[in-house]
Amino acid sequence: MNAGNADASLKAAVQQWHRLRWITVGVLAALFTLGLLAAAAVLIAQQHRLSIDDQRLTASCQFYGSLAGFPLTQVPGTSKPSKLGVGILAGGRVAFTGQDCPGTLPPPSPLLVKWAAIYHDPLR
Repeated sequence: MNAGNADASLKAAVQQWHRLRWITVGVLAALFTLGLLAAAAVLIAQQHRLSIDDQRLTASCQFYGSLAGFPLTQVPGTSKPSKLGVGILAGGRVAFTGQDCPGTLPPPSPLLVKWAAIYHDPLR
């Protein structure tokens, strides 16, 4: 083998390695870009889901906040309110507080306090 053939063979081998190196760099760059796009897609989907959850929590807080203002009425023909009615009003107050809703609830009526204690319903 003469020097010219060795130089040409070495040059071809070096060019092949350089080509392989740039292909590898391109593949790695493409994988990195795909990873970034996947992370961005997950972030966008998560933000959308959080926005929906925030809307639901706001609606729930408004519902429980308005429920706290309802009066407790006695069942006709008896001198006491129904256990279901007491449970709904007391549970609404607990849910409002437990969801850390903004604002404050009006104080519970004395009738609700009395019957929540009798029926063993927590009241906040």
